[in-house]
Amino acid sequence: MTPRLAVRRRTPRWGILAAAACLTAALWGCSSTLGEEDQILRDALHTNFPTWKLVGEGDLSKDELAQWKAAHPGRNPGVTTGDFFGDSTKCHAVLLTKLGEEGRRIRLAVLKPMPSGRFETYVLFTESPADTTPQIVTGQAGEYQVFLEGQSVPVPTQGIVYTRSDGRQKLFFWNVDRFLDIELTE
Repeated sequence: MTPRLAVRRRTPRWGILAAAACLTAALWGCSSTLGEEDQILRDALHTNFPTWKLVGEGDLSKDELAQWKAAHPGRNPGVTTGDFFGDSTKCHAVLLTKLGEEGRRIRLAVLKPMPSGRFETYVLFTESPADTTPQIVTGQAGEYQVFLEGQSVPVPTQGIVYTRSDGRQKLFFWNVDRFLDIELTE
């Protein structure tokens, strides 16, 4: 039997945005100087997703871009970081895009650094066709209350809040051995 999932928001929507942490736009090619960690991440994206490109400001409509810049000055809309596994590891959630036969596609993935210097990659979601570009931010541990198998429990780790242009949101979070995704409700 599939567990019934529901969620209740514990903080105002602006709280998510204010609490979100992500890499800066300079990290993704707007600057000629990249740190070693940043270059390793870029190489991992190229290796794991060779036909996809990282979502950037140019993928947002004029209105979306203005809203994004007002809420997240200097930050890339295609990247957010967090401790998504609850083990104190800085991981990267990325939004990728590509054009295909079905139209524009959007993919959400998480890259977890490993001791070997490589990344473990988790593809969480692919949306096709996508007429507009969603946005991602980091949701904080305990920020949401979820109902799993009849019990109300706080989400124990940071998660990824995926927001569509119509305002609908999904929360992706790690639960024991896999990511779960649930629709957020007011």
